Amino acid sequence: MKKTILIVSALTMFFTTLLFGESEFKKPESFKEYKQYILDDMMVFISPKLTKEMKIKEIKDKNAYAPVKTMFLTIKGEALQLSIDPGASDDFSFVFKYKGKETMIAGESVFVSQSGTIYISNRTNQDYEVKRKFQITKSGVKELKQAFLSVNMECETSALATLYSQQGGKGSIVAKIPKGKKVKVLLNAFTAVESEMNDSKDYLVQTSFGLVGWVRSSAGYMQQKGKPLGCLMYEGD
Repeated sequence: MKKTILIVSALTMFFTTLLFGESEFKKPESFKEYKQYILDDMMVFISPKLTKEMKIKEIKDKNAYAPVKTMFLTIKGEALQLSIDPGASDDFSFVFKYKGKETMIAGESVFVSQSGTIYISNRTNQDYEVKRKFQITKSGVKELKQAFLSVNMECETSALATLYSQQGGKGSIVAKIPKGKKVKVLLNAFTAVESEMNDSKDYLVQTSFGLVGWVRSSAGYMQQKGKPLGCLMYEGD
């Protein structure tokens, strides 16, 4: 029995590494008790209190060539179906069906709580790893808007970076950081709409001394770095 558990654990770690990279994916501390599953190669973490009645079935879908592997959960006395849509060019999305309403959300990993709160991490077609929160309501799955989106990345400047006291290059100049210097990218101004590749966005940046200001930066793609924040890289087609 112990040998079987070790094999399953090793396989899970192997698939996790393939999906997210050996040093990139870490289960958040607040979800350390959640049970981990692989649903069509995507990472799904479920609250232990939901797993007792959880079922995974293959459902026939007229729009798919093969049966769709679907997870059935009970949230607030109602059935929640969770499946994966591979999309075009492996742009995976989580598909939630609740009270007859279907919601599709792009992402690579999802955490589902017993209260119907859904947390999704998405790197595909984004400039950094985006973390979003949703809530199952009577009218469907709704996003809970954040004040900002967390970036939390160490970054080297690829060009002169001017930090301002306000977004959009407004207000007073807080600092000017030359090319090749290290800064920390803290936050991105929130938007629920995915922007097109290389569109500039506002990022809250901290200097090595500790000064904080807003920087307008594009994201890199392929061999091209983001400017002036070189660590921002669009991952998509």
